[in-house]
Amino acid sequence: MNVMKPDKAVEAGVTETPIVEPAVANTFPGSNSRVMMVPQTPPLALDIQSQIGRQLQAVYDEVLHEPVPYRFLKLLRDLDRKKGGV
Repeated sequence: MNVMKPDKAVEAGVTETPIVEPAVANTFPGSNSRVMMVPQTPPLALDIQSQIGRQLQAVYDEVLHEPVPYRFLKLLRDLDRKKGGV
């Protein structure tokens, strides 16, 4: 794993995104905290983003039209009765 201080990374011309390690994320500026360098990934092409969006929408639509399981309906009815509802 490539670990270096942020100022050293800038001096070295590193073009990766710095991620502060969780163990030292709460240290004060100027301390000896270490930074992991994670390569940046290019954004997805618009056609790929659109395809993913359409597929997610199809999955969400399927779930929306599924019947509510009996056990869940029973739990909701029981909770309503305890609250003095239906």
